[in-house]
Amino acid sequence: MAVPRKKPTIPKMHNTKAVKTSVIDLAYKGQSKTAILRTLKLPHNFFGHYEEATEWFQTGRDKLATVVAKSITEAIPTSYLDRKLLVEKLNIFSEPFKTKKITSPKQSRDLIATAIQKFTEEEITEQSLSAIIRACNSFIESYNQTILMEDVAELKQLFKEQR
Repeated sequence: MAVPRKKPTIPKMHNTKAVKTSVIDLAYKGQSKTAILRTLKLPHNFFGHYEEATEWFQTGRDKLATVVAKSITEAIPTSYLDRKLLVEKLNIFSEPFKTKKITSPKQSRDLIATAIQKFTEEEITEQSLSAIIRACNSFIESYNQTILMEDVAELKQLFKEQR
């Protein structure tokens, strides 16, 4: 049975209150992870490698989402459609969700089901849902083609052996 690997802790030189505050503030200001890495001169794998760093980024993004949501509802109190379009364009309320590497059609179908669930719970946008479905369907098609090609090659080999 495989033991789940624990993500490493942030090195002391990057695990300071100043770095944490800066990451949260920059995320709150709307900067992307890449822009934050450049601004603070952090390693390129900082967010992918350290779970705590991702939490700092999400904290800043959550603060931004709260402020933007309040501003939107105050600025456009009469038109739900305007608010909805603005929120979708800003991608404020969509939450990323982690996926595993897909290795079988079953995993691909499970990912589609999870994405549909996240969409109905309004955690991801319709664009994200469409992208996930397209990618999963492409994987399934490619997987089936690979299996089909292997079966054809096997049949050819059997016919050659019978001659």
